[in-house]
Amino acid sequence: MKLYEFFRADERLMDLYNRVRAELISRDLDQVWNHTRRVIKNLFLIKDEGVDFDLKKTIIAAIIHDVGFMEAVKGHEKLSTQIMKPALDKLWDHETVSEVCHMVESHQFNGEIKPQTIEAEVLHDADIMDFAGEKGIINLFKLLKNLGLSDSEVAQWINDLVKAGFIIETIRMNHEKDLKQTEDFFINFVKDLSKERIDFKKYGMENI
Repeated sequence: MKLYEFFRADERLMDLYNRVRAELISRDLDQVWNHTRRVIKNLFLIKDEGVDFDLKKTIIAAIIHDVGFMEAVKGHEKLSTQIMKPALDKLWDHETVSEVCHMVESHQFNGEIKPQTIEAEVLHDADIMDFAGEKGIINLFKLLKNLGLSDSEVAQWINDLVKAGFIIETIRMNHEKDLKQTEDFFINFVKDLSKERIDFKKYGMENI
């Protein structure tokens, strides 16, 4: 089943999707919205790879998982639920909203709250999948720079992401190579920067 079929079956999803898209784009957070769309796509990929989870509830969580970036980078996962919970409460029952909020609050690979359900693990891994491999590296830099992070903060983010890795064994087996590619790129990138600084110092250009 594709995304439009979920929307056709439940217009609440389309309303939520359009609301979040409009809000993020209006705040010049296009990269956050593009990332959100790719995470949703990754949910279908994970489903196709044989992982059994509630796709509809996880799509709800994926749509809102980075809304908190409108307020801050650190702790954005908790902010996302704080911002969106009133709207969720009007659309879905208490149990669904509670499950969705846990998914969102535990999706961040270096966050304080850890996933306790298969749906939360799936959202965590779908999020990381967007930053794995060659395209993922580009996605990551675009997103983090769009959020105003410094070079050192970007470096720390990549380090934490690679260290966290995937939770679900199937995803780890199928995509660990892509994540290793991200790690290798980061290591070589740091080496190149170090060499560049040495060269500048050698030729007396470090203050130019």
